[in-house]
Amino acid sequence: MKSKVFLGLGSNIGDTMQNMNNALVFLQEKIHMTNKSSYYKTEPVGYKEQDWFLNMVIEGETHLSPQELLDFTQSIEMKMKRVKTIINGPRIIDIDILLYSNIEIISKELTIPHPRMFERAFVIVPLSEIAPDMIINGKPIKDILFDINDEKVYKVVNDMEKINSILSDEEYISYLEKNKNNEECRIFCHHDITHFLDVSRIAWILNLEENLNLDKEVVYAASLLHDIGRWQEYEMNINHEIASADLAENILNKYEFTEKQKHMILTAIRNHRSKENTDNISRIIYTADKLSRPCFNCAAIDKCKRFKDGEKPKLLY
Repeated sequence: MKSKVFLGLGSNIGDTMQNMNNALVFLQEKIHMTNKSSYYKTEPVGYKEQDWFLNMVIEGETHLSPQELLDFTQSIEMKMKRVKTIINGPRIIDIDILLYSNIEIISKELTIPHPRMFERAFVIVPLSEIAPDMIINGKPIKDILFDINDEKVYKVVNDMEKINSILSDEEYISYLEKNKNNEECRIFCHHDITHFLDVSRIAWILNLEENLNLDKEVVYAASLLHDIGRWQEYEMNINHEIASADLAENILNKYEFTEKQKHMILTAIRNHRSKENTDNISRIIYTADKLSRPCFNCAAIDKCKRFKDGEKPKLLY
């Protein structure tokens, strides 16, 4: 006989959306998923000096006993290389058993219902989305939600929402146009949206191949902005990596990137012309920038300083 369970998932390290999706795949090995909430971006509780979390709640059915379910969820956390450091600290994945049928358990290893779920908006908000008529411990979930602390919990409509905002940003579009105007007579590579998207996608492939767990929006933002100030090099003789970082910072400030994310993106932009990069985001943006060019099909290859020693271009991505 199967039992109904509700699980809470959370992640705030690396590509949080991918982490959650990976966990869902693992969970389906022993849980028949019947419903899942939207994703929610949530403010950290307790330890504040960390990135915001991505959270969700799933409903499912399983033949596992409560203890077997705990062992199973913990095995997934281990498989995904969760490292427990400080209480309420950063984690690549967190899987909590919230409810198991209508039973109550209090033991050293496991308490059901989850003892802190009634204090956590990041649990109750998604839970109320998929079970709006639920009653827990004799109390309607809508009343639990009403009494809960005012934590910041926002539904995620699109995990690339900030990136799509950048692409439609009037300031960003104006810089693309200035790059285009300054390169109308250029015989070599152009610094346009096609190049930026090629860098974005190759950088993301590199991140996946190397299992770097970088945030997708960080990778795409750095790629889309790394050459956005090229026009200032033409018009004002400012090194374009410096110009691009300055222009990028104004754009990033509009779209709720965290301070840590902005630091990573701007560092990658400033470093995107250097081979000597120790941080992963700078390194893959540099590499993707080089790999993105279709040099094998370029009419100006004989004049390009990159191939002055007779090296032949190769397509890798």
